[in-house]
Amino acid sequence: MARRYSYAYKVRIHEDTLPELQKLSGKLGFTVTTPGRYLGDPSPAALLDALAECHDADPGGTTLALKVLLKANGLLPARDTSAPDSSAE
Repeated sequence: MARRYSYAYKVRIHEDTLPELQKLSGKLGFTVTTPGRYLGDPSPAALLDALAECHDADPGGTTLALKVLLKANGLLPARDTSAPDSSAE
């Protein structure tokens, strides 16, 4: 998945989520590379871009890895058995 442009997407997250994503991004070395005020700061956006690229390259492996981590921490949402199975994507 080649990045050709920047896209802003606003989502609602829990109050504590952004600091945790910033910590994780920083620990993994994902930082803002655009010159300016935030240069070098942890970048959750870059982390999410990399996650999307992993999913594009290996959808099954990425899905399985996240599923295992989420389930182990009790964070995997309950499945809606009336909806079609989307795990094959």
